[in-house]
Amino acid sequence: MTSPTRRTFVAATGAGAATAALGLAAPAYADDSDANRSGGSPGSGPLVAYIADLSAGRVVVVRGDRRTEVTDRRLAARLAAAAGGQR
Repeated sequence: MTSPTRRTFVAATGAGAATAALGLAAPAYADDSDANRSGGSPGSGPLVAYIADLSAGRVVVVRGDRRTEVTDRRLAARLAAAAGGQR
């Protein structure tokens, strides 16, 4: 058995929680969808999100080899709360 890489660990542990937490924020971003502008569909492949800086509200979203950083304190707080962190 091979040892897990950082990428597989993050994908396995964070994908489910991040997808569920981002689902809570989806209505807020329904009218401003980057997926529709870039030609990708919202459900194409795994998605991982992590909070880079909770106090600043920086959230990083990773899908495939694409990385997008969003600054949204409410989203960061909701993700932290969904993961059992501070609000």
